Order: sequence, then structure tokens, then C-alpha cells
Amino acid sequence: MFKKAISYLLIVSIIIMSNGCASILNGKYQKVDVFTGSSESSVYVNDVKQGTGTAVRSKMQRDFYPKQIKVERPGYKPVYAVHRQSKKSWLYIMSWIPFVVVYFMPPLLDRGPKAFDYSKSMSLQVDRKVNSKDSTQKYMVLKNVKFDVKKEDFTIEKIDYKRFKKGKNSKKGDQEKYDEDIAVDNSIFSNALNAALYDAGYIDTSGVMLKSKMNNTYVNASVSKMKFTQVVSYKGSYNRSLICLATIDWEFLDKYDQVKFKKTSTAKSGEFCTYSSGSKSSDQQLNVIQSAVQDAISNSFYDVLADPKAKEFLKSSDVNPTIALETLTISRGKLVTDMKSGVEATTVILTNKGHGSGCVVGTDGYIVTSFHVVAGVDSTLKVAFKDGDTAVAVIVRSSELADLALLKVKKTCKYAFNVTLTPDFEVADEVFAIGTPASVELGQTVSKGIISATRKEVGGVELIQIDVSVNPGNSGGSLLKEMVLSLE
Repeated sequence: MFKKAISYLLIVSIIIMSNGCASILNGKYQKVDVFTGSSESSVYVNDVKQGTGTAVRSKMQRDFYPKQIKVERPGYKPVYAVHRQSKKSWLYIMSWIPFVVVYFMPPLLDRGPKAFDYSKSMSLQVDRKVNSKDSTQKYMVLKNVKFDVKKEDFTIEKIDYKRFKKGKNSKKGDQEKYDEDIAVDNSIFSNALNAALYDAGYIDTSGVMLKSKMNNTYVNASVSKMKFTQVVSYKGSYNRSLICLATIDWEFLDKYDQVKFKKTSTAKSGEFCTYSSGSKSSDQQLNVIQSAVQDAISNSFYDVLADPKAKEFLKSSDVNPTIALETLTISRGKLVTDMKSGVEATTVILTNKGHGSGCVVGTDGYIVTSFHVVAGVDSTLKVAFKDGDTAVAVIVRSSELADLALLKVKKTCKYAFNVTLTPDFEVADEVFAIGTPASVELGQTVSKGIISATRKEVGGVELIQIDVSVNPGNSGGSLLKEMVLSLE
């Protein structure tokens, strides 16, 4: 009996000495306190909710895999971090006793997942408030989103977790540059921005068609620099995480493509697990890269929204401000009385961006066109006439809300349109459009149709719906009734 007990004791001793006390005696799970700083914050570990409050006790498995931590708070942007086993368990000390006594050497085999602990607590506070849209602000629409990173501005670095934790930079030689410019699917960035816009309420989901375009802000975003930092811990083959640092050039434009606000912002993402328990596929890594990029872009976007100049531009502007202007005296001259004179009084507007159409309203050189035809043009603004003459034009008046601009040229014109304050038309009236569709060579083209309906935008601007064939380049041209030859 005694011999059998000794045998069992020896077997247990061998097991303990072969595996180590911590690997055998330490628990499979560890409790970790996450301090959020807000009673509204909810803590998630690998997408599993752990609780809500200023201090949340979570349960993390000792398996060498890093744990993805997310903290959410209503009205704030979520934050992401990674918690990993980074310190030896106190039970590891017990492994020294049999090894030192029997083998005169430190324990070599007590290196299993349960031999290491997480830090007992971590602080992860959500403090980036989402600047949600209110009723006084414009909606936002993505216009151009692109990845324009040159090879010298794209970096991938690897850093040991111990250095990372101490706030040190990666070692020399652990940074990798590319020999070619980087091509990336722009949908990653547009998806990230659309998600941020939607979360903040800046995407119009009302379904109303006839909204004033003055209350839309159009966004250009270009990623010009990017750096990925891979944090590596050698406690476990898959104990890695990823952080993205992105520099983005932002532009806010009005409906006429005029840049009203621009800013360059550099923002860092949270930390994301490259691998999680049970998932080591290339798809998982691709999803992690995308998540890090999206988080960096979202952080940059919210930085831009917090800028006072951006806030000022985002104020809605349904009402056209009343401005006291000097009265202009315009020579009426000969008024348009037939289709031939109507064609002669319609012009081609030439800009550095393309062309449009215009209508002579004063024989002393005053011409009305659409504001969007001349918006943002340089000093090269010219008007081409039916008789072949070309004259340099200047903008003397404009209304962005009404989409109208008044030009002046140094030329005496033969005919001018009669602009009425009380347009006389009805639905189903036959009308003619005169303009320059598609190409300058097609100047003063006449097309025919009817007035299909009248509509009103939110804000009160009245629109005439027609079935007349018009194309880009017709903008600013005339719309005439056959019997009453005046601008409608």
C-alpha cells in the first residue's frame, strides 16, 4: 500500500514538473475590470456584451488569443482596444520549487496559456462625441472619395508589445516601404464615410425628391498617407493586433462644386485583433484591416466636423438673404417677337470648365444665365453670339438660391428677351427650348415639347417640368411659348 502511494506521488510530481504549477492550477478564465468613466457605457469582449456602467467586470479566457474590447456609449463614437495575456501568473513561482530542488534549473515547460495572466484592469473611456446633424444643418453627400497614397507615404511597421506598451517607437529595420504606388479599392473608404454620415444623421433618408439642393453639402475625401502598425506579442503564435494611421484631405463643396471648406486631418484608429479564437483565415485578416481603416477614417471625419468653420458652412440656407444692391439701368432695345429673333438673342456661354447657354435681356450687353454655368470659373468667361462674335463677360449679379447669374459684355446686341414678372403659362402649353446641347458646335439649337407640370421645392422655388429634349449645355438657355415670346 505504501509503495503504491509513493508511486502515485511520483507520477503526480512528474506531471507537475513536466507541465508546471500555473499550467495545471491556474483557472481557464480570468476576471478583468474595465473602467469606462460613464454609467451609460457598455463593454463588449469579442462582440459579447459584458455589462454596462463605469466599471464592468468581464470574463476572459486564458488561451493566448488577444481579446477585442469595444466600449459603446449613446451619442459617442465607439472605441476599440485589445487586451492580452502579458504577465506570468503568480502560480508560476511554485513551478520553481520542484525544478530547482530536483533539476537545479528554472522551469522550462510552464509556458502554456494558463501560465500567463491579463492585467487585472484596464481603462477605456468613450469621449469622442458624435456631432449629430440637427434641423439647422445641411445634409451631406459623398462626391469623390479616393485613395491617393504614393509609395513613400505608405508604411507598414512591426513593434513588440512591450515597446508598444511603453510608448516607444518600432526598432529601425522593422518598417517596410513599398516600391510601387498603392492601389486600393475606394469602396472601403466610401463605405466607411457613408456609415459615419448615416450614424450622425447627415444622410437624407426622407425620400423627398424636390428638396433644395442648397441644403446639401458635397464631400471630397482623398487619403494621402497611411501607416499600419502591427503589435506583436510572442506569448502565443497569433497574439497580434493592428492600428491604422491615416492622413486625409477633406473638401466641402456647395451644389455648384465651389470649395467652401478644406482641411487635412491625421487620425489614428483603435486597436484591432488580427486573429481571434477560432479564426485565423485570410478573410479575418482582411476584415481587420478594413475595420482599422474605417475607424481611422471615421475619427478623421469627426475631427473635421468639430471644426468651427465646417460647422458654419453646414448651417442650412433655405432663405436667400436680402442684400441692398445698386439699381441697374438696362436698355431694352428691340424685343424678341418671333422665333428667328429668339434664336439670335440666345447665346453660348464659354468657360474654362465647359459651356452653357444664355439669354440677352438688355441690348447694351446684359445676359442672364444659370449660376451653375459660371460658378467657380476663372477669369476666362466669354459669350459667343449667333453672328459669330465673341466677347469677354463679367459677372455683375448672382443668386445661388435661384441659380441665376447676370453677365455683362461690351457689345451692342440686336434683340433682347422681355423678362416678365408674372409668367403666363399653363400645363400642356407648347414650348420651345433654345440652347447649346452637348457641344459648342450645336449652338442655338431649338427643341419642342410641352409643359408637363409645375412643382415646388422645399424652400418655395417653383420648377417647370417639361418633356422638351434638353442636354448638358442647354443650362441658362431660353424656354419660350410659341405665341408669347418671353422668358418663362
